[in-house]
Amino acid sequence: MSPSKAGKSGGKDLYMIVDLTKTGKSVISYLDDVPKKGWSDEYKTKKIVFRRVEPGSFEYLPGKSFKITKPFYIGVFEVTQKQYEMVMKENPSEFKGDMRPVEKVSYHHIRGINNGLNWPKDNKVDDDSYLGKLRKRIGIDFDLPTEVQWEYACRAGTKGDFNVNGVEMVKLGKFAGNDGRRDHHVKVGSFLPNAWGIYDMHGNVWEWCMDRGTNGESGTFYFFGWGPEPKETETNPKGPTVGSSRIFRGGSTSHPAGRCRSSSRARFDDPGYRGDVGIRLVCPAEAK
Repeated sequence: MSPSKAGKSGGKDLYMIVDLTKTGKSVISYLDDVPKKGWSDEYKTKKIVFRRVEPGSFEYLPGKSFKITKPFYIGVFEVTQKQYEMVMKENPSEFKGDMRPVEKVSYHHIRGINNGLNWPKDNKVDDDSYLGKLRKRIGIDFDLPTEVQWEYACRAGTKGDFNVNGVEMVKLGKFAGNDGRRDHHVKVGSFLPNAWGIYDMHGNVWEWCMDRGTNGESGTFYFFGWGPEPKETETNPKGPTVGSSRIFRGGSTSHPAGRCRSSSRARFDDPGYRGDVGIRLVCPAEAK
């Protein structure tokens, strides 16, 4: 099964719903808009909701841009502990809560230690990984976002540090500045969404991306292995082809606002797991 050809943002099939309690053709459904009463708890436990994102570009340095040419669906929320448990039959998280983001999951848990490490050569995953089991169950190639997909969806057309213009970080996510170190992460969707209706891309938990990290200063701009002077526009970049570390984005509850910016990034070697790193899913939005 592949996601059907969806309409443009704001039109038909803007949201794709994956029902983890069902099998067969009824697993996938579509909505043209957010439900009148908003996203109820079932969309944070038994269902996963995705938002269609159209192709576009953003400037990451003066005169330097990243371009995405294919539409994709991205999770409106971080994957919750209940959504993880319904696929894996376990919950590895340290700070428990069905609607809190799953954490203490490594890149290996999500994609696997064999086929799952081949990116960007291919997008295969191990059968016993979270994505392997979810793909088999639903029939769609769900995956982690690339760095560029992640930041494009996070920014939602903005150019500043955060994804809602004129709004401080304290209203956009859980971080050190609003007691994140004490309270830890919170129920997904507890703060304001960005202009595309996507929640918690600032703070709460870091989010794994597909891309490999390199031996550069992790907090600086993109180390994609292109050399000192990347092209004016890089199209659908996939990052370095070698390297044991992986990138995560968005900051977490233990970080100040500066580490939760749209452009902020970090890498983790091994790759292992931490109590402040979770996941957000993507999948293609065009019929195969």
